[in-house]
Amino acid sequence: MSRPPVDPRDRPLPPRTSPQSVPVSWAMMAAVVLLVWGVSYPQLGVLTAGALGALAVVRSHIHRLARCVSECRRLTISLGRHGHITVSRERCCRPD
Repeated sequence: MSRPPVDPRDRPLPPRTSPQSVPVSWAMMAAVVLLVWGVSYPQLGVLTAGALGALAVVRSHIHRLARCVSECRRLTISLGRHGHITVSRERCCRPD
């Protein structure tokens, strides 16, 4: 006995690509290319990885410094035992 054809409404839908999945797939392709390049040139790969790590650390420090200057409206740089330097920005219209 033959079976009737399956109703298309009962089939599961194919997965749709979301807006987030497109940049992720591009990033994965770039990561594979960079991984192959890093394996081909190990010294440059290590140097590049170190530079990217240092860039991430410096970026976080600069972001924290900019947020502090924005909130406190001044910047203090310590000179160790010799003192410190403070740069501040006063408001332009102070009531006297």
